[in-house]
Amino acid sequence: MGTRAARTLGLPFVVMALVAALLVPAGAVTALAAPAGAATAVAPCGKGNATGATDTGVTDKSISIATIQDIGGLRPGLFANEQKSMEGFVAYCNSLGGINGRTLKLVKYDSALLDAYAQYQKACDQFAIVGETVIFDDVGVKPTTACGVPSVAGISQPARTSSDLVFNPSPNPGDKVALGRYQWLKKQFPGVQKSAAMLYASTATTQNSGEKQIAGMEQLGYNFTYRGVTEVNVVNWGPFVNALRQHQTSYLTMVADPVNWAGLQREMVAQGVKVKVTDATSTVYSPAYIQQAGSAAEGTLIALTTAPFEDAKKLPEMANYMKWVKKMGGTPTSIGVEVWSAGLLFATAVQSLGSNVTRKGLITALKGIHQWDGNGIQAPADPGNKVPTGCFLYLQVKNGKFVRLYPKQGFACSKTIATVPSAS
Repeated sequence: MGTRAARTLGLPFVVMALVAALLVPAGAVTALAAPAGAATAVAPCGKGNATGATDTGVTDKSISIATIQDIGGLRPGLFANEQKSMEGFVAYCNSLGGINGRTLKLVKYDSALLDAYAQYQKACDQFAIVGETVIFDDVGVKPTTACGVPSVAGISQPARTSSDLVFNPSPNPGDKVALGRYQWLKKQFPGVQKSAAMLYASTATTQNSGEKQIAGMEQLGYNFTYRGVTEVNVVNWGPFVNALRQHQTSYLTMVADPVNWAGLQREMVAQGVKVKVTDATSTVYSPAYIQQAGSAAEGTLIALTTAPFEDAKKLPEMANYMKWVKKMGGTPTSIGVEVWSAGLLFATAVQSLGSNVTRKGLITALKGIHQWDGNGIQAPADPGNKVPTGCFLYLQVKNGKFVRLYPKQGFACSKTIATVPSAS
């Protein structure tokens, strides 16, 4: 318990932008006017006449599904909005008639950071797990393998991703890193790779995430002159900022939540330390980060593999997601978009099965889906083959707001994928 507790304290720091499919010529970084062009629009929810108690959790009239999130425990509310995203998807789908006429029944489990194993065991009673967002999800591999319950996860760490029962709308395999965004940074900001810095908390999960990214970037010539291992709750950022100054850091990234990003950047301003590129991910894509960091956030780059909320006017699915999560009392988040996409992916696979909805059939259907963008709300992906995407977009903080930097619309894509030592 002591080791697990120490690891758990750092959970929020691990949420990295997840990645999915390869769709353009190798080595090139190409802007796509639309998120994929290859992915077919889906509308899996609707009326029908499906019948039969065909598997665990399936009846003539309903399909019972589980969702698991870290909400209680040491980081209260960590993935509360992601649970609301799943609630919203189920309510939306049922409003259209369910899937082939069967309504969805959602059973919610709180993994509370330290209680994931027990919740995965309980989820075995349902047909499938959908939209899970659990940091220490590796403990779920054993119980779910034993009972055979499949999962379409919102996010998952490499060990769970590798399970034959787990699929993601945006896969995150432990031995692959998409390099397209780092290629673009080198071109856009000459010399950025000369003195790179990575900070992560002293937990196995965050260190694996950080070292995986470093291993990939080094293949492009990024020179990591500084690795900073922080406490989970940093009280004094001074020594870390001083190290950035001593190493004349040109590129800075960190596996962290908005609170720590804001704290680091405020101290950088206080000490007058500037870097060429500060490269953050979807964890800071929230008003809370802007509020906490204030003017210190100015110029920060944020890499996304989901469409920005500002695109809702031209992306009906994004507008739909935002509408329904708010109906449930939640707030839209980038990871919440992944959860919504997971719901769509699950429903699409189930719809294809007609009346004969079985766990085996669901897994087979998911393995056959190789072009996926959630109706435009995420970068194009290959869930069936669990391949990371080379697609990305960048926002930048300007005048206290998130502004699209690159590309002007859609995503930029590359086939350049690095193979690195497995983080699983």
